Amino acid sequence: MSNGETIIHFRPFAAVVAHAQLEADLANLLSTQYTARSISVFCGSMLRPSCVVFDSKIHKNLSRRDLNALCRSCKSSGKNLADVSDVLLENFTTREDRKRVSEIVRDASEGKKFDVEVDGLPIGAWTTYDSLISRKAVDLDSEEVSTHYFKNLRSSLLAFFASKAIIASLSPTALVVHSYQYAINRAFAGAFLAQGLAVYDIYNAGSTQKPRAIRINKVKNYRKTTLLEDSRLNHPQESPIIESEVAELSAWLEGKTSGQSVTAYSPGRSGLDASSIREGLGLDPNKKVALYLTSSPDELVASYGARLRDGSTAQYSALDQERMVSFLQEAAEEISDWQFVVRLHPRLVSERRNKHQSERFESLSNMLSSDSNSLFANVPSDGFGIWDLAMISDVVINRGSTAGLEMLAAGLPVITLGGEFHEAYPSALNNRIVELDLESLRRGLEAEQASGWSIENSRRAFRWIATWLCRTAVDLAEVGADTESERLESKIPERTRWDGRSKDREPLSAISFLESAASWKREIPDGTAEKDHLGNLMVQLFDSLHPWSGAEGLVSGLADLVTSEYRK
Repeated sequence: MSNGETIIHFRPFAAVVAHAQLEADLANLLSTQYTARSISVFCGSMLRPSCVVFDSKIHKNLSRRDLNALCRSCKSSGKNLADVSDVLLENFTTREDRKRVSEIVRDASEGKKFDVEVDGLPIGAWTTYDSLISRKAVDLDSEEVSTHYFKNLRSSLLAFFASKAIIASLSPTALVVHSYQYAINRAFAGAFLAQGLAVYDIYNAGSTQKPRAIRINKVKNYRKTTLLEDSRLNHPQESPIIESEVAELSAWLEGKTSGQSVTAYSPGRSGLDASSIREGLGLDPNKKVALYLTSSPDELVASYGARLRDGSTAQYSALDQERMVSFLQEAAEEISDWQFVVRLHPRLVSERRNKHQSERFESLSNMLSSDSNSLFANVPSDGFGIWDLAMISDVVINRGSTAGLEMLAAGLPVITLGGEFHEAYPSALNNRIVELDLESLRRGLEAEQASGWSIENSRRAFRWIATWLCRTAVDLAEVGADTESERLESKIPERTRWDGRSKDREPLSAISFLESAASWKREIPDGTAEKDHLGNLMVQLFDSLHPWSGAEGLVSGLADLVTSEYRK
């Protein structure tokens, strides 16, 4: 029996996306354990032009019969959930809606208008974001990118008008959507937000240890909040690693160093020793090495291109990859006892998730094609991944790449270049911030090279990784389980908890569960055994990277780890 709450789950491409099962699991959970009325919304072929299958090269290898079968499977994918209703998006659009959408798209196409607004919502800007990021483009000028834009604009508008009709017809309490940032999802959610209804953004947080883990964020002011905006994460070093987190951290580490993780762009170790890696990159064996990590610029470029971020053109220019590489060109000429390796992010080229090549790749490659004996490029085709570079680097320079966190986990010193800015993790985790002037960079490099490898770098990194990987996720396999409730009973004093139970074990409402999960109310137990957990992770790391040029730091580092007192 429903408790009066109606939760809409927007799942337009449920048969062809990897996260479909998690979406179904959550819908079923809210219906069975929290007695909400869960309703899944499927495409019903109306959004077929924007389906990931039809928007990729996959469909060229499939017959029309196979493609139609995929559409039918999407339509029927909710039928196996007895406690979850399902509706088709196409049943909530009228002939008048479709006519209006066609007129808007036609007018926008003829006038090359990319700033389409409907009911005050910037649906054109949201669609621009999709087109720029999916094509790794910097603008909408090319025919391929603009064609993608107008195709997705139509789908986004149809989703918006259908959403308004669903709200009017089904009177929902809230919406759950996977990956809110994409235009169709934003447009569908926009109708909910415009009427003051709650929207929760979920995404896969699973690992080999917890494949059914998800993260839940609440969408506010038409934008989702992120971990970096949560004030409780300003000081992740205050939350030590605990025993229950070690298995997940170990699996994360194995996935990264082997290159097998779904979040790993870089391949695993080549197996070569440090001297062979230096030789392969053409480095001088007698000079110190500073590794600069470029980030994938796609999301940032798309956000600014679609005007989804505040900031002037000058501010955006300051974040430009080319500006950073240009500065390092100057540094390579002036700081004679250092050599700089610029790692071009693998996402800049065709890779397993997106076969397009970024428009930035050619310009960056041209900048690094000089005959300098102190500035070198690392590109995916040279066969050396991020963990190979870790073996030869004295200091790592970062701006906004998650790879900086991996280098910190390896114990290497990492500095932030060009002022405080990080999209990937708190810049406070890095060792220092240096401005874009040569003397500041020189001083920073020398200071961090003198400090060298440190277990303290690893400790800061792994505490943040534990916060992000373990403490902000909800494992759907554990929700409501008595064993999980008992384990957390003495640790979480709040009545509302992410495991969905109150202290007297009365079930909470679906909205209370979603709110609690989005705020991850969890206390961290005592961390007195952290030195043992971190020591085990470091042994695993060095085993996986053997032979490791920094192994001399391992012995003293682990000795320090055993004898040091860490802040709890």
